[in-house]
Amino acid sequence: VSNLRSFNIANDKYLTNKLFKSIGFSVPKTYEITKKTEIIKYLEILNFPKNKVVIKARNLFGKRGFLILDNGKFSIKDFLNNKVVDNIINYETFKSTFPDTFPSMMIMEFLPGKEYSVDMFIGKKISISIPRIRSKIRSGISYSTKLYQNKNIINQSLKFAERIKYKGILGLQFKENINKNPMILECNPRVQGTMIASTIAGANLLKMQI
Repeated sequence: VSNLRSFNIANDKYLTNKLFKSIGFSVPKTYEITKKTEIIKYLEILNFPKNKVVIKARNLFGKRGFLILDNGKFSIKDFLNNKVVDNIINYETFKSTFPDTFPSMMIMEFLPGKEYSVDMFIGKKISISIPRIRSKIRSGISYSTKLYQNKNIINQSLKFAERIKYKGILGLQFKENINKNPMILECNPRVQGTMIASTIAGANLLKMQI
């Protein structure tokens, strides 16, 4: 298995973002926050309310500790005609519910494009990276997914694993920005929900790990 340092970097979304940036890859604009006043300051830098922003914990998973901050108003028409989108709150709700101080979190620009999961196995003799598009997502799990051979994503993910000296099963998530450029979202140092899809690509990563 990986050493503790490797796991701690992979399990911390903020450290993952910083490491990708230090390697020279494009990353979403991201800032560390511990106070409500810091959030308000960075909202202006991230051009809110014109653009949505994301607030999330550094080491939780499955949409825990995750919010999309939007300035939309409640509409009875939307309420009756559209599906409810989880984890979205407006600015007024945020101001009234968020405490003045909290454990270290992160605020980042919202990426509007396609989302990708990367299923990985890093072993002594072989390193494998298999990207796939997350077509339909429920509670953070892909219910519909499509294998997608993107060499840029493959190279970035393998270089990241090499840099932190990670061993074993690993997952990364990317999402496209407004220019359709995939950027790192986070790392999952564990089995991902739909990782068994890797067998379709000819590599049973779960069996390799065992």
